[in-house]
Amino acid sequence: MPKQGINFYAHFYFLLARFFRQRGGRPLYYSLKYIVMKKLLWLILLLGGYAAVSAHAQIRKVPARVTNSMHAIYPNATNVEWRDKFTAYQANFDLSGTRCEAKFNRRGHWKRTEMTVAENSFPDRVKDGFRKSKYGGWQVRSSYVTYLPGQRTRYHMKVARNDLTKKELVFNTQGRLLKDNMTI
Repeated sequence: MPKQGINFYAHFYFLLARFFRQRGGRPLYYSLKYIVMKKLLWLILLLGGYAAVSAHAQIRKVPARVTNSMHAIYPNATNVEWRDKFTAYQANFDLSGTRCEAKFNRRGHWKRTEMTVAENSFPDRVKDGFRKSKYGGWQVRSSYVTYLPGQRTRYHMKVARNDLTKKELVFNTQGRLLKDNMTI
């Protein structure tokens, strides 16, 4: 039985070596390597150019209905910066000293707002739900609140047991754990 395994690999190597030889004896992989490297270089240049353009320029102008919707919901927002996310628009702004991020669709309908807050500012039910969960002994690294249409609120905590084991926990207003996603 072992001889068959050795013969198989020897035969496979022989066929592979034969495939990579051209008529003139010059290895084919040199030309394949050249073609692949050329395509890879073009791909890197294309992606680098796209990243440079999209990082410093707004692709489209933010429609007036989106900005009007933003100012209607958050009239006291300051330092508003817009980002085009192709399917939606994202506004980063300050509200009473807190950094916020609101997302709107192309028609100007509000989709959600995320607000960075301290964990101790969460409602008692959410804090109690976290303590009673299996992640209660884990260290909270960051926390934020997500406000959704229909008066729904979600409380997010990024927790870690150690440097390798990290999760993002999502609680509702009653303190019930809705999601526990792995994070990097």
